[in-house]
Amino acid sequence: MYTQAYTISLGFQSLFITSFSFFFLSALVSLHNTVFKYQKTKNLALGRIL
Repeated sequence: MYTQAYTISLGFQSLFITSFSFFFLSALVSLHNTVFKYQKTKNLALGRIL
């Protein structure tokens, strides 16, 4: 009984860590894309001004 509960909690922990890391990675990627788009538009605007 104890080992079963321990295994279940361990499974939940690994699932939580996996989902958290996946969420963190996706947030990082979206942030990078946003920054990249911003840099691109900024460069385009600068090019238009110059």
